[in-house]
Amino acid sequence: PFLHLDIRTPYGEALAEEQVSQALGEALGPRADGVSLQGWHVAHLEDTHQGSNHRVFATLEELEEDADSVVCDQSLPLESAVQALGDWMARQTAQSHFQLILSEGERIYSLAYRNAQPYHLLRVAANPRDFALKRLAEHREYLRPEGGGEVPVFMEAADPWRSACVDALGVQPENIPTPPGFSSDAGPNLWHFSLALAAVGGDAAIHNRVSAFRRNWNVEIRLWDRMLKAAGIAALLGGAVIALEAARHAALGRELRAARVEALRYAEKVSSLDALRRERESLLDSLSALRPLWSGPLPLDRILRGIVGALPPDGGMEGIMLRTVAENRRELSFRAWVEDWNHIRPLQEKWQRLPFFSGVELSDQRKEAEHRRVVFQATCILAGLP
Repeated sequence: PFLHLDIRTPYGEALAEEQVSQALGEALGPRADGVSLQGWHVAHLEDTHQGSNHRVFATLEELEEDADSVVCDQSLPLESAVQALGDWMARQTAQSHFQLILSEGERIYSLAYRNAQPYHLLRVAANPRDFALKRLAEHREYLRPEGGGEVPVFMEAADPWRSACVDALGVQPENIPTPPGFSSDAGPNLWHFSLALAAVGGDAAIHNRVSAFRRNWNVEIRLWDRMLKAAGIAALLGGAVIALEAARHAALGRELRAARVEALRYAEKVSSLDALRRERESLLDSLSALRPLWSGPLPLDRILRGIVGALPPDGGMEGIMLRTVAENRRELSFRAWVEDWNHIRPLQEKWQRLPFFSGVELSDQRKEAEHRRVVFQATCILAGLP
């Protein structure tokens, strides 16, 4: 007999044989004494936010005569398991027409797979043997329109009916593909795998530890779980981006504060330089306002030689007077004459070029007809002299 159990463990926790034995005892109650657990495997694992659901198929050994009536998975008949196994084989072998033969104790199952779907399922008693082989050969007639003679036959490698089917069908059977996680000589575990395939889309048996109501919600549960995980990942990524931006802004803030401190330092240095410049200008102004306490004698001989040397041959001068008209201004005035008006302008230019004078002013210009000469008053401003 076979029994499938749904066992829930904490999320990510592996299933142990002790948990399977405990689940078997809870499912059968006092009837568990009539069987013993020979083998088990996890045919389907489903993780939800409530935990991990393990769909376990167990092989039991009968210890009592009525064990068949005590433990059997009535909600998943073997016919459904054979059809589910045929669909799986079609996907694995890419075959759309084949015959699948499986033996189980006193019964033999034959599936005619046609047009990529289970077309007809035959269950025949193993005894009498010749009648069973005849029925298996006749069952190939369902595949005849698609060339049943050429359609392959799939059987287990260790099936006791394999050699007899070769003679009765005239075809060498091919091995059923090994399910993932099973050895090549799967034996009874192949039925476990078939029941698992059939149980994926069906309801659970009444002795399952996980209710059908909860299992029917698994799709929605997984959807919400994935959505929450995606939202959590997005939140983590957003938090990481925000943290990086905050760190970058903090670094920019530190650089800005350092730049402001440096700018203040430069501003202080510029203010100090401006203060020093103003102080220098003030000192220069003070120095320029200073007057010597004693002035040396004027080089009147050089001054007079320069004035007389600039006069034309028929010119002359008289009435020299030196006076101080302001604090730093002294003037040398005298009366001079030349022969003609044309000599006045060149004479003034010659006197202005002398290093003793900063300027020469001419006034009171007139012509004396009696002496045939032009008379004028000259005022020379002394410059650069103590």
